[in-house]
Amino acid sequence: MKNKKNNLGTKVFIFLQYIIIFLSIYLILSSTYYRAFPKSWRGYINNNYQQEINSYSDTLQKINIELKKNNTFESLKNINKIYSDGIAYIWPDQINSITFSDNWILFLAQFLDPILTGLNLQKASTKAFSNFESYKYERALGRGFGICSQNAIGLSDLLNRLGNINSRVVGLGRHVVVEVELKHKTIILDPSFGISIPFSIAYAQNNLDKVKKYYLNTAEPEIFITYNENENVYIPKKGNYVYTNNYKKQKLMRNFEILSDYLSILIPIIFIIIFRKVIINRI
Repeated sequence: MKNKKNNLGTKVFIFLQYIIIFLSIYLILSSTYYRAFPKSWRGYINNNYQQEINSYSDTLQKINIELKKNNTFESLKNINKIYSDGIAYIWPDQINSITFSDNWILFLAQFLDPILTGLNLQKASTKAFSNFESYKYERALGRGFGICSQNAIGLSDLLNRLGNINSRVVGLGRHVVVEVELKHKTIILDPSFGISIPFSIAYAQNNLDKVKKYYLNTAEPEIFITYNENENVYIPKKGNYVYTNNYKKQKLMRNFEILSDYLSILIPIIFIIIFRKVIINRI
């Protein structure tokens, strides 16, 4: 009787090990796949919001063509418009978190939100992992949607990494844009509306009348008011994590996302190595 129980326990234990191995293989394959082909919600957006946007691959291909040109206002203007045409300026609550198949670590990190709120490390409404804004252009552009901060973060990361273009994300009163330093001028890119402005935020905040005309034909023509200097958060650092005074927290989030993309593949590999040896030894 005792031997039967031992045999049953051994079989259950080996079976669980096989499950872990197969799950690990799935996580490796899915995580690797979504690194190359980011999760896209364009079909969902088209069906539920009746917005047709360009595909990730087409958008990236067109941007790469523009990046090969000289970095002028016109080329950056084209890149901004192409990026804008590849995203929807929305934030659907149903799909704003990272899926398990995309990155299981970021998916499980949603359960950290109540803990972070309880420790007063974030506001209850923030929900950094449930309302996840990606700091990697692949995921931000790949998803096909975003509010102004997500769109600016994604575009800035793309410019910095693919084009080695000195750009930074700047938080306004209730809007977020990208400022780019060119050789002879500084310009503003607003990927949420596909608007490019041929002067700096420092100039814009004292010349709101000149900013106003760029937003007249948008869905939010009054958004130009957010360039008011009293509400600007301007941190003179290059990068896509500096649009609020809590930029250190944002930098931590960016680094966590980068690390989790590595660990989401590395940890399953470690499990496979461990349990494969255990199973072979038992056999």
